[in-house]
Amino acid sequence: RLGRGGAAAPLLSGGFAGVVAYTATYPLDVVKTRQQSSCAPPGCGPLAGRGAGSVAEVARGLTAEFGPAWLYRGMGPTLLRAF
Repeated sequence: RLGRGGAAAPLLSGGFAGVVAYTATYPLDVVKTRQQSSCAPPGCGPLAGRGAGSVAEVARGLTAEFGPAWLYRGMGPTLLRAF
């Protein structure tokens, strides 16, 4: 039995939990994707000539070049999908 809130309370709770989870993990996913798609020769994106490096190195490089807000770029559609 769902009680007073009906089906809305569990649906909203699950949606908000998804938003919190994606907000916490999205920057790591951006760094991982950049790390996987970067290459060592010049002309291969923002990490050109630097190779992939560690997660921390890639995160520092991205935030230094594009700013910390760049780690959350494109997050809107992801949050809609989470809800």
